[in-house]
Order: sequence, then C-alpha cells, then structure tokens
Amino acid sequence: MSIVAFTPKPRVVTLQLLPLATERVPAGEVVRYHIRPKLGLFASLLVTDVPDTRIWILSGETPAFLKAEGPLYFMGPIWRVEPH
Repeated sequence: MSIVAFTPKPRVVTLQLLPLATERVPAGEVVRYHIRPKLGLFASLLVTDVPDTRIWILSGETPAFLKAEGPLYFMGPIWRVEPH
C-alpha cells in the first residue's frame, strides 16, 4: 500500500500493513494491524526507528474502525483515536 507523505516536498511512501492479532469482543472479531513505513536505503541510514501505527478493525460483512494509536507526526507524541 502507498500513501502521499506531506513533507516539504510531497513523497510517495510504501507502507506494510501487518495483521498482528485477532481478538473476540461482544460485537464480533477484531483484527489488530500494525502499519509500518518501508524506508528506502538513504532514509534508513538517517532514521533509526520509526514507530508503528496500530489500528483495530472490527471484521465482518461491514468492517468498522475501532481505534488507532500512532505518532501524530514524525518523532512526535503518540496520538490515540477512539470513536465515541
């Protein structure tokens, strides 16, 4: 999967979407994913660690977003999003 990263010059970044775990909840089954950017050679030499973003999706006929945790911006604070 690829996205546009809004840096001073927009760049296309490739992401890995890794299913990590499956959990049962009263509403059904939740799949937890880790989203990890794939860095090129030059970027991987400059950046030692880019935190993963984690998302929780309720699977089923109509998948639903449940929660997300990840950096608000590069090397920024962790941002938690939960619908109410």
